[in-house]
Amino acid sequence: MQTFVNGQSGAAARFLSIALSFSSQMRRVLRNAATDQVSVLGWQVLEYLEESGAASVPQIARNRSSSRQNIQVIVDQLRTGGWIAAQQNPSHKRSPLFGITEAGKSIMRGARSPELTVLEILSQAASADELEQLTSALSRLETALATGASRGRFDATSAQRDSGKVATTLSERQPPEPLAETENELPVNLL
Repeated sequence: MQTFVNGQSGAAARFLSIALSFSSQMRRVLRNAATDQVSVLGWQVLEYLEESGAASVPQIARNRSSSRQNIQVIVDQLRTGGWIAAQQNPSHKRSPLFGITEAGKSIMRGARSPELTVLEILSQAASADELEQLTSALSRLETALATGASRGRFDATSAQRDSGKVATTLSERQPPEPLAETENELPVNLL
């Protein structure tokens, strides 16, 4: 049975529901804003290479917090499209550097970055102060999740042991308020 600790079950459940819905909406907007030629991650790689210069696949992966294999697929697609090219890496014989080509620079000048679409939507929906507060709160939550994951604290037994008490069980908590504002929107209740 899943449990929630310290009386935060309702607020935490509502936050999780909204965060997952927000993440899904953002992915949808990014996908729709991406060009037919370059994926969202492809855009991010092109932007990184344009700003930072030539880089190896492992360097790009570290910067994007993505797996090397995932970045390799994107690099292969960008290379096939002619938007990046391999260069010799003086530091590593088997891991070439990839730099943006003139065609890559041209596509970036000619099309709008998917992130700009999201930034425009977010800046219209919330003030700069609200976005700063949200950024600060999400940063703290991200750190807490990363810390909890690194300590293996994602099971009910360890939560009970660490806190000494369990406030609410999943079956006892009240469901979050519906997220729908109109009857045409479906509420997202993922818990």
